[in-house]
Amino acid sequence: MGSEIVKIRAVESSDSDTLAEIYNHYVLDTVVTFEENPISGTEMEQRIGAVRSSTLPWLVAEKDGRAVGFAYASPW
Repeated sequence: MGSEIVKIRAVESSDSDTLAEIYNHYVLDTVVTFEENPISGTEMEQRIGAVRSSTLPWLVAEKDGRAVGFAYASPW
């Protein structure tokens, strides 16, 4: 059984594929996003870069060494 501790940390470039997998679940199986097609890890990396280049935060929730969620800010 794994640890119940969830660590919050800044996103890393190596997170892109995992975060795309997490996001694509919501694209394909829910109505909580307006997107209709899954995105690639490369696309997620570009989105992360756009947020970080505007000095806004992109955070990752990590459990047992694996990203399990994320949150970010964007100008709206």
